[in-house]
Amino acid sequence: MPENIGYVRERIARAATQCGRSVDSVTLIAVSKGQPAESIDAAARVGLKHFGESYLQEALDKMGAATERDLIWHFIGGL
Repeated sequence: MPENIGYVRERIARAATQCGRSVDSVTLIAVSKGQPAESIDAAARVGLKHFGESYLQEALDKMGAATERDLIWHFIGGL
């Protein structure tokens, strides 16, 4: 997984540069719906902080399991 995240970050940096934007103006959000809390923990260990969920109950369970991490949660899709 770390090499995949590195690849995505490189693509974001290239795209931002091509558009004349700062790479810091782009937020990488990992879609964690359907993933177990262990996967979120692994992603957080390699530096991801933003996670996207579609369903409140699934999000609440994962938020509760990751309280020791400083993560930022986003709702994606229709509410």
